[in-house]
Amino acid sequence: LKGGSFLSGAIAGVDEKAVKLDYLNGGMLRIPRQNIGGLQLSPISPTRLADVARLNPGCAMRSGDYFESSLVYYDQGTLTMQSTLFGKRKFLPGKVSFLKLGGYKRSKANFELHTRSGSRLRADWLMLDGKRALVKDNSFCWINLKPGDVVAVYGIAATAGASEK
Repeated sequence: LKGGSFLSGAIAGVDEKAVKLDYLNGGMLRIPRQNIGGLQLSPISPTRLADVARLNPGCAMRSGDYFESSLVYYDQGTLTMQSTLFGKRKFLPGKVSFLKLGGYKRSKANFELHTRSGSRLRADWLMLDGKRALVKDNSFCWINLKPGDVVAVYGIAATAGASEK
């Protein structure tokens, strides 16, 4: 997400308004596109991710190339991208490692939640009870999880950025 949170799940669909994630095999999360910084489609090194963060929206190819463009459509791993220079282009599954939709950075947060799926949510606000875990991440995205999905919650110190359980 734009504020530095990482949601782990299979991409179930993308339209002009939202990205739908199959979360923990059956739970569906719908995240508004304006909160999405990028979509990781295959492993990408931290160095490559930092390089992509400085570029305009587009897709980082597994070959190492970068195609500056905007997402038009996503269907079962096939991406249709629109480039000012090259027009519409389709990329088959496995060709793109990361899709940058907008800016993203590790913003300040009060909490970090770790989930069973491997997600890391950087939260400004959170409510956790027996019925739900409601999280407002630091990109102003509200995420509703099952409380059993949360493995750990860490408070983030305001000054040093260090965490304590």
